[in-house]
Amino acid sequence: MVIKEQVFGLLLTAFLVIVPVCANGSCRKANLCCPGRDSSCVVQKAPVNSIIEDLTDRPCYCDHACLKVGDCCEDFKEACRVVNCEVSNWGPWSKCDADCGPGMMSRQRFILKSPQNGGEHCPDLVQKRGCAGTRCEGTSRNEKALKAQPA
Repeated sequence: MVIKEQVFGLLLTAFLVIVPVCANGSCRKANLCCPGRDSSCVVQKAPVNSIIEDLTDRPCYCDHACLKVGDCCEDFKEACRVVNCEVSNWGPWSKCDADCGPGMMSRQRFILKSPQNGGEHCPDLVQKRGCAGTRCEGTSRNEKALKAQPA
């Protein structure tokens, strides 16, 4: 019986080390920040096996998957140094790539700060849109017809 009590005591101690209890929902206080998805990277606000009556007592997570699931501890981004992508404003539109007829023009922006530690990815850096080149040689049939009609 003594051996069973010792084993239970060791298991309980190991569990408390792996799953911090009552760190007030703080990754920093629990000293946790786990890459990827890690269900053991959890902060228990209430003692294990207690009945949670207040929803603010539910566990929160300090793994990067919590960003997608939405169950991060309040200080996760700060404690784990999560950096979202930042981009510049759009640059000017380029000239139309066609002298005559349909073409494309584009504009771009640049990454000012790359995402780190699970931060939001960067949005598109290039936009394109259609355009019409107006430097056509000669005149079109419609222009000839308009010139031929009396004013």
